[in-house]
Amino acid sequence: MIVPTASRVLLLSVLVAASSAAQEKSASLSAIQIRPQDALGRNIGTSVGIAGTYAIRIGTNGVFSIRADVGVTSYDDESHKARFGGDIGGRVQVNVKTDNYILPMSLSAEAARPTGIIRPYVSAGAGATAFFTESRIESTTDQQAIAATSNHSDAAASWVAGGGVYISIRSVALDIGVHYVGGGKSDYLARGSIVDLPNGEIKISPLHGTTNFTMLRVGTRFTL
Repeated sequence: MIVPTASRVLLLSVLVAASSAAQEKSASLSAIQIRPQDALGRNIGTSVGIAGTYAIRIGTNGVFSIRADVGVTSYDDESHKARFGGDIGGRVQVNVKTDNYILPMSLSAEAARPTGIIRPYVSAGAGATAFFTESRIESTTDQQAIAATSNHSDAAASWVAGGGVYISIRSVALDIGVHYVGGGKSDYLARGSIVDLPNGEIKISPLHGTTNFTMLRVGTRFTL
């Protein structure tokens, strides 16, 4: 999986520099839903997953923070049964599963109301969106993985903007937000992009285009 080097360097350098001036640190764990837009929305469906956020408050007034976000969702998965192979014949069956994943990553500046129970916030930044696809075979009885292969991976730079609200109860807050991610062009797979050929090989037909999507999030934020 390829993640733009500039995004990783920016993320690390800003977080290290910000730590020395930090007044407060927080972390969030959220359930997320990605709703693809434009060309991406015509090719793949809505996906759900999880995301984590680490934020460092900057300055003395408590309004501004630097936040790093990373998440993962699964979309357009497919599966079928097949014989195990070799000379076993059809007596032993396995499940063949293919999972497609989206990994949104970003580094953003955030402005939020610093006090009160209801604390609205807005944020904007840049990052990357990675796509990868993995196929595996599993036992039909207990779904234990037997073997797995990475079929495809790619990534594109992105920008992100959005907002939400923290509903604060002491050191814990409910985090409800929505962000729009404008992604560059990337290759990615969807249901039907991998075709099994009669000779045992596979044919992979990636989709290509801009990777814009809306991300909804509901989670819990903890002060560290």
